[in-house]
Amino acid sequence: MHPFDYLDLPLGLLLLVTAFLTSLSALVLVVRLTPPRRVTWSPLEHEGDPTAFLFDDEDLVDATSDARALLAHGPEQMEDFPRLAAVLSPRFPDLAERLSGLGRRQSLEIESSDGQTVLAAEWRSGLTRIALRPREEREAPLPDSLALAAMEDELADLRTTIDAAPVLIWKEDAGGAVRWANAAYIELALRADPEGETLSWPLPRLFPASDGGEQPGGRLSLELPREQGDGADGEGEGEGTETLIFDATRARSGDATMVFAMPADRLARAEGQHREFMQTLVKTFAHLPIGLALFDRDRRLAVFNPALTDLSGLQPLFLSRRPTLFDFLDALREARRMPEPKDYREWRRRIVEMEAAAANGTHIETWALPDGTTFRVTGRPHPDGAIAFLFEDITSEVTLTRRFRSELELGQAVVDAMPEAIAVFGPSRALVLSNAAYESLWDDDTTATLVPATLAEAVVRWRAAASPTPVWDEIAAFAANPGAEGWSREVRLADGRGLVCRVAPLAGAGTLVGFTPRAPGAGRLAPVEGEAAGEAASGTPRQAATATT
Repeated sequence: MHPFDYLDLPLGLLLLVTAFLTSLSALVLVVRLTPPRRVTWSPLEHEGDPTAFLFDDEDLVDATSDARALLAHGPEQMEDFPRLAAVLSPRFPDLAERLSGLGRRQSLEIESSDGQTVLAAEWRSGLTRIALRPREEREAPLPDSLALAAMEDELADLRTTIDAAPVLIWKEDAGGAVRWANAAYIELALRADPEGETLSWPLPRLFPASDGGEQPGGRLSLELPREQGDGADGEGEGEGTETLIFDATRARSGDATMVFAMPADRLARAEGQHREFMQTLVKTFAHLPIGLALFDRDRRLAVFNPALTDLSGLQPLFLSRRPTLFDFLDALREARRMPEPKDYREWRRRIVEMEAAAANGTHIETWALPDGTTFRVTGRPHPDGAIAFLFEDITSEVTLTRRFRSELELGQAVVDAMPEAIAVFGPSRALVLSNAAYESLWDDDTTATLVPATLAEAVVRWRAAASPTPVWDEIAAFAANPGAEGWSREVRLADGRGLVCRVAPLAGAGTLVGFTPRAPGAGRLAPVEGEAAGEAASGTPRQAATATT
């Protein structure tokens, strides 16, 4: 054997080990670079659990038919997994918290609160399998038991809700017998028969039975013995009884009838008080001499008083039919109880404007009727969009005003016809009357300003247009002394014309100041009684003269 043959054996082993390690490294690298394969579950219907779910996160991937039927009891607005948690939460209160650690534990079992059901959960490659199994074998399938339990819970909730409702609910069969009622009805039935401790079957009837026809609703009343401690809230005919009022609503369901009766005692009392209030208003309005027409938000006549029929000439039968506002005004026009319009379209437009003005604020119009009668029509807004129109006969007031204005105009004409310039000042020393001669003499248009001139302002005007004289101060002093006697003085204007100034007291602390022009060549005005004393007081010497006419 060649010496080098012994060296080939270790070298071959070394090459063999190197080749194995290289292949192993390549295999590990391939495994790491290859994505993991997701475990594929077989269809759940083929497995042994009749109630099983397969979830990918919160999305349902697969489920048995019984499981889908159980999931249908959950809220529809939720995702699949929260919906299942909502269905199972009554028996598995901490289901969501327990399943949150499933990815770490891979599998777990949760026992229901009643100890009769076991929930088995398993996690593989991101998929969660949940199965429900009975703790012990039963004759009935588990899904039927869970569905029945869910329905029992829902029925218990419904019973609790209906019994806690403050509404009377009962069911009548075709013969009118009460076959079912809630706690409020039963409590009222026990109260209606204080001596009875229990109720018989069928339940006693508290209200008349329906006639079997379509009765959408109605008002029911029940007289019961008054409970101890009741005040004046209940309406009763006798001292120991009270009458309860209900608003009933009926719903047909096959041959049976469901009745819902809502307590309406406060509503009935409010309606009674409203009727009494309206009757009081009607009685009050009946004695008013002003016609009242109240139109509701639909512009139909809601309230009127007898004075309206007298003033408008419309029959009460027509007004009681609740005419619209336009029908009412058309009837007034036909009865010639409103101004006759020359243009009917313009009149309709004006009525619409009047309605809008009355709805937004107080609107007042004066109607002069063909027979000489005058109406004042006032429109006022009322709550809830209503409008009230008041018709007031102001014929006597208008006649008196016209007569008074005519007398004033006549008196002013008489004063204007006098040659003497007259100015009358009231107690407040404001100018209340003047004539045309005064305005012409002093060039003072007293009607040009809204605010009347005062005596002080008039004295300033007189002083500026006349020669210096103490008469103007004497006029001011006379007006300040209501008990003084009248006097006359002579003054001269700046242009040389002479005037006789006359001052006289009037009733009511008024003062009259008159100015009469003196003819050329007339003698000096003789002093009146008390003039010497006035001259001494003023320090102005005066010479006696003979008065000339």
